[in-house]
Amino acid sequence: MPVRLAITNSVILNGGDAAIVLSMAGSLRRELGPDTEIKVLCHSAQAARRLYGRELDIVPALEEAHRSSGDINDVGYVPRTPLAGKLLGETLVPRFELGLLTAGERQAEAVFDWADAVVSCGGGFLTDRYGSGKRLAALRRTLGAGKPLIFYAQSVGPFERPGPRRAFRQVLSRAAAVTVRDGRSLQELRALGISAELTADEAFLFDAPAPPGVPNLRAGLQAGRPLVAVSLRSWHFPDSLGDTSAMRERYYAAVAAAVERLVTARGARVVFLSTCQGVPEYAHDDSQVADRVFYMLPEAVRPEVEVDSAYHHPAELRALLGQCDAVVATRMHAAILAMLGGAPALAIGYEAKSRELFARAGLADWCLDIAGEELERLPARAVALVDQSARLRAALPAKLAELAEAARANARAVRRVLQARGALGGGGR
Repeated sequence: MPVRLAITNSVILNGGDAAIVLSMAGSLRRELGPDTEIKVLCHSAQAARRLYGRELDIVPALEEAHRSSGDINDVGYVPRTPLAGKLLGETLVPRFELGLLTAGERQAEAVFDWADAVVSCGGGFLTDRYGSGKRLAALRRTLGAGKPLIFYAQSVGPFERPGPRRAFRQVLSRAAAVTVRDGRSLQELRALGISAELTADEAFLFDAPAPPGVPNLRAGLQAGRPLVAVSLRSWHFPDSLGDTSAMRERYYAAVAAAVERLVTARGARVVFLSTCQGVPEYAHDDSQVADRVFYMLPEAVRPEVEVDSAYHHPAELRALLGQCDAVVATRMHAAILAMLGGAPALAIGYEAKSRELFARAGLADWCLDIAGEELERLPARAVALVDQSARLRAALPAKLAELAEAARANARAVRRVLQARGALGGGGR
């Protein structure tokens, strides 16, 4: 019988997550066999099916299934006991963790019983920076079902509060395998006493073909004029850094200054384009941030700048970004898709994951900290990226090949777990 896998903790209305999940499905089938059955437990499943239903078998995430079940109106939480809340860093517990399930939740729960193993989608949610109580509860449900849990190409930490640190350690220590996509995460896990394998972001294996009819961004652009794409995002700076609103305005101002410099000093055509846009069901739309920065530009510069607010499949986005001479990317997967398309990227690092990625690729000089003084260098570095585009583009294939080879180890880790459980190879299902 074919292997059955459930991919959980995916938010594929985010185009970066979509690239990860599509890459995971392809990698796992290449490693385990083309008949491998995969179900993706996904947030906002109905919208996700509309966008990716032809490519993925999508079911509602357990922790969100109650939203679409139609048989309750509450948010699905009950209070934890004070002691449990202190130990786990969570004051509320999802009802499904107590077995209080709606019809929609029972449908999602059945996937855990169906699967031979559960694979936690690659990404960066293993930190106390985001609210992760629901995800942790779903992971504990996986472990409670006795199914092997594999953490796939994760970024881990930082953990600034002891409660969440303990909660994550409890789950991670029971995982059948953990792979991480950067060295800092490997160190974080070692500090928790947890073994992990350093691999690479799964999106480096993204190979979905571009759909027909990809727009030509260079249409009407005079020969010799550079085309530059810019990816923005909203970002909530940690309170420990000071005035978060002032830092946000400083970020927007730095990007506006970079765009103005590109237009006036290099005659560039600039398009704002990102992995998170054009999906009304998703909480973030980077084109709204781009609109704000657009109106910070001098009126004389605006005719050379466009804000693209449409949704683009990751394969189309890779093709669009690849048409550019340079890409300035706040979203890390916008940078990855740009490089996969052949365009050199300059990252605005809002989390350690971007700095780690660019350092590992030998591109540390092309990542600027969103919260650091070095952001003042953004206009000059953006111009330098355009000026050195040809040299950087020529060096990309070797760097990408190295990272893709590292990413292949993610699926091999799943194979080893399944073989050890007798669900693959000689043991059979």
